[in-house]
Amino acid sequence: MTDPQSAETERRQAIWGFLIALAVVVVLILAFVLFGLPGVGMTMVVVTPIMFVILITLSVGK
Repeated sequence: MTDPQSAETERRQAIWGFLIALAVVVVLILAFVLFGLPGVGMTMVVVTPIMFVILITLSVGK
C-alpha cells in the first residue's frame, strides 16, 4: 500500500493537471468566440513553446 502522504501528493498533482487542461480549453473557446479561427491559431502559436518546455522538463525528470 502507499502511504497517505504520497497518495495526497498524487491527488494534488492530478487536480493541477486537470485544472491546467480546463484552462487551456477555456482559453481556446474564448479565442474562438472572440476572434474565430485566427484566434485559435494565435493561441496555438503561443502555446507551442510552452508545451515544448513542459515536455523537455518531463523528459529530464524534474
